[in-house]
Amino acid sequence: MSVLSKKKNQLLLISGNAVSYMGDLFFLYAINWWIISKTGDTKIIGIISSLVILPMLILNIIGGTTVDILNRKKLMIICDFINGITMTLLGIISINYPSITMIALVYILSSAVFAIFSIASRSIVSEVINSEDIVSFNAWFNSMENIIKVISPLFSISLINVVPIHVIFLINGATFLFSGFSEIFIDYQYKKDNLTKTKNGIILFKNGIKYIWKNKNLRKMILTASLVNFFIAGYNLYIPLFSKSVLNSPMAYSGALTAEAVGSIFVVVTSRLFSKYDEKILTNGIIFGLMGSSLLLIQFKEIIMLYISTFLFGLFLGQFNVSFFSYVQKNVDSDYQGRVFSVIFTLASILMPVGNLFFGFIGKIVIQYGFYIIGVGIILISFYFILKNNENIKICE
Repeated sequence: MSVLSKKKNQLLLISGNAVSYMGDLFFLYAINWWIISKTGDTKIIGIISSLVILPMLILNIIGGTTVDILNRKKLMIICDFINGITMTLLGIISINYPSITMIALVYILSSAVFAIFSIASRSIVSEVINSEDIVSFNAWFNSMENIIKVISPLFSISLINVVPIHVIFLINGATFLFSGFSEIFIDYQYKKDNLTKTKNGIILFKNGIKYIWKNKNLRKMILTASLVNFFIAGYNLYIPLFSKSVLNSPMAYSGALTAEAVGSIFVVVTSRLFSKYDEKILTNGIIFGLMGSSLLLIQFKEIIMLYISTFLFGLFLGQFNVSFFSYVQKNVDSDYQGRVFSVIFTLASILMPVGNLFFGFIGKIVIQYGFYIIGVGIILISFYFILKNNENIKICE
């Protein structure tokens, strides 16, 4: 495959994912704000978020083997078209009467399909992009995602106040369809001999687990992320409720999301500038400890402190994400990447449903000091891993 072709692949992967990601954020922020506006409670959002994650976990388990066996490009296209058509139908149905139940069902289906898409889109990178360009690709990929995070909250929260909710659904459907069409033009050569592996799906999945177990760095990063994700679930639930109930500022929510996205963009730029992707980085414990500490600033209950806190949160989370995905794509054999990403996404998200339920049900009770609970919880986890792991983790060896 020529260099020009692989550059084209980078552009298509980034642009297609960026457009559908923008539609997804429009959808997510809009329904969260719409449900809170209708009910004034995080309980329903917590329940829906938990129901969304459970089928994702199931499909993550079988999705990795599927991605390693079947054509990754076709899987991505099919997933985007399914979500595009489903979201468009939801928009049409919701013109007269938007139903929370219908929205929840479509959200669950869309998230389940996305589980397959996310594994395929991460696994295909090493096959369509040069190895030396993978870090650069992930940097641009994350930069684009976080630029969209800056724009989307401002547009989505403002848009939901001037247009009916069904318009947001139609926009999201259109973005998925655009992404699917753009992926058609990706240059990709499918290894047809993968079809001979279809009878050994269970064995293939076990091999993915064994692959991770033998990699000490992967084990540490995945375990840390899994535990911290329990508290990140609370963070995601409490930001809109804190903005509305404590700060009494509807725009504080969109501002906080924007600040978090800017933080993620900042870490990508500085990491690339100082070429730290391929060198030693802070251990997971230190990174997540700083993340937890940053959330304590929110308890000053000032809008400016909320923005500073979420900026730092995005900064430290972005450092981990970009380095981690680059490590996997550069060091894990392509034939194993679907299964490895399957295990990564499954284990990293395993505590999210519990976190959504727990923090959702206690939200109205503890919202005045909820970020103390979340921040201290993350700090305690980080202390444990710092004590257990005295050596720095190398992202790329």
